[in-house]
Amino acid sequence: MSKTIVIHVVGCVLLLGGLVLVGPAIADVAVSLGIGDPKPEGDASAPAALAFWAQLSFIRMFAAAAIGFSAICFWAGSQLTSTQKTSFLILLVGVFTVIGAMVVVQQVAIWNRGAAGWSLVAVLSALLLTCLGAVVYEGITSRRLESA
Repeated sequence: MSKTIVIHVVGCVLLLGGLVLVGPAIADVAVSLGIGDPKPEGDASAPAALAFWAQLSFIRMFAAAAIGFSAICFWAGSQLTSTQKTSFLILLVGVFTVIGAMVVVQQVAIWNRGAAGWSLVAVLSALLLTCLGAVVYEGITSRRLESA
């Protein structure tokens, strides 16, 4: 698979994930992560409601960042040279390693309620492995071409 396709696939997954998180089911996502059950009704200034809406705003910020990062991936996939795409994929490996580690810690320490957090861990891990696979594949094929 070419580096361009990998970068665009990563962009598509980030865009889709961001759209899901800002979509109408965001309260259900928040509840499935264990933020509050069910969505608080009534007084929005009640402590339980404030905690719920604060967490929801964090999820929305995370979603906006994912959508913005997807735009960077789409741009990079179409504008960068082959060497720059390899560097960009290495950067993505680092980024997804850090974000994935943070989500695992979050899931174990705070969420640990259902499959939603582990699903997020799985998606980030898949993105990490996809980018890492593209970098490794590039390294293997470039060595073969050099030795031929």
